[in-house]
Amino acid sequence: MPAGNPVSGHSHNLLITESPVIARIISAHNIPYLSVVATSGYLWTPEIDASGKNVKGRANPDLLERRKEIRELAKWAKRVIIATDSDPSGEFIAWSLFRFLKSHPDIRRTHLTSPDDLSVQRSIENAKPFQDDDFSRLRNYLLSRNYLDSALKIRFPDLPADIRIPTLLTSLFLNADLPRKTFHDPVSGVRVTAETPVRIFCDDVMPLQKSDQTKNHAELTKPFSTASLLDEILRNTSVSDYKNAQQLLQSLFQSASDDLPAGLISYLRTSSRDFFSETSQNLIHKFRTLDQAFTPLPDNLIPNEDSSPHEAIHVLRPQITPDIVRPHVKRDEWILYKLIWQNSRESLSSPRVKPLQIWGTEKMETNFLTENAVSENHLSVSPSVTSGDLMQFWTDSGWMSSGSAGRMLDQMIQQNMIEIRENRVYQTKRLPKLKNRSLGDDVISTLKNKSAADDVTGVNFFTELLNLPELSP
Repeated sequence: MPAGNPVSGHSHNLLITESPVIARIISAHNIPYLSVVATSGYLWTPEIDASGKNVKGRANPDLLERRKEIRELAKWAKRVIIATDSDPSGEFIAWSLFRFLKSHPDIRRTHLTSPDDLSVQRSIENAKPFQDDDFSRLRNYLLSRNYLDSALKIRFPDLPADIRIPTLLTSLFLNADLPRKTFHDPVSGVRVTAETPVRIFCDDVMPLQKSDQTKNHAELTKPFSTASLLDEILRNTSVSDYKNAQQLLQSLFQSASDDLPAGLISYLRTSSRDFFSETSQNLIHKFRTLDQAFTPLPDNLIPNEDSSPHEAIHVLRPQITPDIVRPHVKRDEWILYKLIWQNSRESLSSPRVKPLQIWGTEKMETNFLTENAVSENHLSVSPSVTSGDLMQFWTDSGWMSSGSAGRMLDQMIQQNMIEIRENRVYQTKRLPKLKNRSLGDDVISTLKNKSAADDVTGVNFFTELLNLPELSP
């Protein structure tokens, strides 16, 4: 049966989400005249048809009873509101549901900004009639992904299918001259930050000279994306690989207790490092209520972004402190909740100001900054790429979901494409290299535009695209 209040007649709304956890959280709000049911993922699996030009849905036989349940519930609903995610998989689920329930007179589409009760009610009020032609963009994305994978299969027939696209993206990220801000000196271990991004290859070495100047720097804390949080999980818990780090995050997201309200953290699969504006204001209000000494960021510095499919990971109820949670969850789950709770607070708090040492180089006009305690007068630095940076790049590219990034990273390590030492990523001899590395940035931009699926030009486009950087096996 669905999560939500028992209702009868045609006076209620049926809200369809992807996640059973989100459905359970919404159900706990007891919103009048609302039933909630979750698809639990794909009810139909997207496939390319025999023509290679269209997308169809293949019914998942394991979810036959769920499809029957949704159809029966829809019969008794005045309005069906589809609230699956706005990423490609969520859009495909929404389109499949619309086709499945097309005989219903009022099917609408909305996006949930947050599972709290006020946000849910606002999302329901803002639901718009479903537009079937919205599927064209999703169709183009799925076809483009199929074309790209086909081109990679021709170029790299021995690569496991799962890591073809991650391999291309990793080679571009580690070999192209991309703008980078974080560096390190491998001898001293000193971490260096560029004031403005520097376009440089990962294997370049840049000499830095200490100046006689310092500057006060306001250090802002960025909210967690899935990628950045997986890095923190490996550093702070007993988990030793990225797949299990993702499972720990899933476990905390799903955690339930008779002594705790439903849902401790927001949606766990996101590439965003910003909040929806409604969320940031809500969190600031709750942290202020909890602690009168809490000083929020100025409005112009609050990390807001309302156009992303998902927002950064955060606690849903700041008043549920880590001390309250500790008796009800496992130790690693408590450590993870504490990390998210503290990050939610710090990312909205007035920044700490501290003095930093300024460094310079003849090759670049930008300044480089380190902690004042550095004793060396000269450094030789290279870009510092963490596993979180790489996973963030994968998901930002539009070609990989944040929910699969941890598993993909483990596979890349197992296939000996990359190594991770002290949380930094190093490519191995097995990873295909770019021969013409200066084309990397252009290729990345084109791939990002293609993942937006504004148009499809077919497999020839991707074959030509891959020929530009002359990827060599």
